[in-house]
Amino acid sequence: MLTHATRRGGWILADQIISSATNFMLIILSARRMSAAAFGEFALLYGYYVVFHQLTQTTFAEPLMVRFPRDPDSARRALRDSSGAAAVFGLIGAVALLPLSGPILGGITAPVLILAALLPVLLIQSTLRMGFIAAGQPRKAIVSDAAWGLSQCVAMFVVLSVTTKMTWVFLVWGLSGLIATVIAITQARVLPRVASASGWLREYGDLARPYLVEGVVLTVCSYGTLIVVGRIAGLAAVGSLRAADTVFGPAAVMINAGRVIAITELSRLLAARPDRIGQGTLVVTVGLGTVGAASGVLAMVLPASVGALLFGRSWQLMAPLLPAQTVFRIAQGAVLGPAGALRALQAIRALFIFRLATAVALVAAAAIGAAFAGAQGAATGLAATMTLSCLYGAVLYASHRPRATARPLGRRQRPAVPAEQLDTIDDQGVDQHRAQANRSPDSQVFPETVQANARSGSHDH
Repeated sequence: MLTHATRRGGWILADQIISSATNFMLIILSARRMSAAAFGEFALLYGYYVVFHQLTQTTFAEPLMVRFPRDPDSARRALRDSSGAAAVFGLIGAVALLPLSGPILGGITAPVLILAALLPVLLIQSTLRMGFIAAGQPRKAIVSDAAWGLSQCVAMFVVLSVTTKMTWVFLVWGLSGLIATVIAITQARVLPRVASASGWLREYGDLARPYLVEGVVLTVCSYGTLIVVGRIAGLAAVGSLRAADTVFGPAAVMINAGRVIAITELSRLLAARPDRIGQGTLVVTVGLGTVGAASGVLAMVLPASVGALLFGRSWQLMAPLLPAQTVFRIAQGAVLGPAGALRALQAIRALFIFRLATAVALVAAAAIGAAFAGAQGAATGLAATMTLSCLYGAVLYASHRPRATARPLGRRQRPAVPAEQLDTIDDQGVDQHRAQANRSPDSQVFPETVQANARSGSHDH
């Protein structure tokens, strides 16, 4: 099972790298060829898509990673209904974009209409991509993402060589996403069903609703931190923080992929071997914490001449922030161990309060630090708060783990699904069944129920 988990994790990381690299190339191509005003319009509209993309993954894809059906028919139905619900969410975003474009962009332009028309389609791709990962088929996610990334980069390069009009730029970007969506639907062998959105919410609403609130609050607080620091310490302080973030870009990609890996693999481990959830959590904590530490050490030993060559004048501003940023990245990676375990255990209320409190505390800590010592104070405040959050996350996980993995006295705990059978199922792309009496934070796993379902279920070839 460890071999299969490592292989799946490698594919998920590769998918994250492809997605991040192609998006980075998109920004670079646009910034180099477009005027400042045109690139500003592109950045605002692209940012609008990114916000809805993140909220869609949190609300409609993440519940699948936590509670993905075991049998093939239910799995396909889950992909169909979740992607349909994401399309409805995209329609809401498209309708909201039209009145917002007036005060933000000065009116409803052609790029606005293009994004409004394609937003539901693009969110379908995002949901199916994460659904493939939840089902243990990350290679399908890579195919869809690679198709989008390659087609958008080639098309953008060709279009920007001829014209820099925003209409054509946004059109080729959106059509590249449409191609990726068609590929994802073909791979899933399902058609998103908008009419099933309400049914999906009834089944997964206990997860989706708090996840959506989490996503909104975390997004607002993330931008709010920069706004607050800018108001207190000036735009130069914001620039220093953002410049320091770029140094840890590769680590951020790995940590983001690690979060997806943590949720899917710990959920799978909980169904198969609930007595080993502690070992899995420790592996995630140490592994992702090490990623943050390694990236920080590499950044701090980078010669000043090389740093200046890579980052220009920004290097002098970001260099003093690197120690605090390193601590922040270590804690940011390590906290995903207990947080991922709490997600897998479906400790909904506890994790909801924990993540929201952390987000608000980070804004407050950055503001206090910026008031005393500018950018360096803000970075120190963020690092200290994230470290405390990591420690509290470990305590919170420890308080929930005994109830979720308790086993009867005088009786040896057996895996919910035999290891050999689970590995076979994962290779065929069908995830484990969440055998639980109910879906409350304190629900327990019943091996007998899962084994009965395993005997009666069929494999998806």
